[in-house]
Amino acid sequence: MPSYADLNTSMQQKAGAQLRTFDKGITITIQSWVRIWGFDSSYGSWMVVNGYGNYGNSTHYHRFEYVNANNTLFNNYLDGGIYTGGIIRSQDVIDSITGVVRRAVDLVEGRLTNRSMTARPCHTSCHSSCHTSRGRR
Repeated sequence: MPSYADLNTSMQQKAGAQLRTFDKGITITIQSWVRIWGFDSSYGSWMVVNGYGNYGNSTHYHRFEYVNANNTLFNNYLDGGIYTGGIIRSQDVIDSITGVVRRAVDLVEGRLTNRSMTARPCHTSCHSSCHTSRGRR
C-alpha cells in the first residue's frame, strides 16, 4: 500500500506537469483613426482629410505562462481522508481532484495580469517631423 507521502508526491508531479503546459500568447493590434480639419501653423496651410484616415497600427504581444511551475505548489492537496492504512473512499478522491483543480485555476488566474498599451495617432503632415529632432512628439 502506498504511503501518504508517496501519493502526495505522485499528485504533485502530475499536477505540476499539467500546470507547466500553461503557455498562451495573444496579439492585439490597434488601428488608430483620426479626422483632421484645421490649420497647421508649422506648415502654414490647411490640412484636410476627407472622411477618416488610418494613420497607424500598433501591435502588442502578451504572453501568459507558468512553464517553470514547481511541483511543490500542490503539496498536501490530498484530502484529509487519504492516509496510510486507511480506506480511501470515492469522495476522498473527488475532494482531492477538486482541490487540485481549484489550486491550478487560482495559479493560472494569478498569471493573467492587466496590461496597458499606447497608440498615438499622427496626421500625415506631422509624421515626418515626429521622427526628427525638431518635430513634435
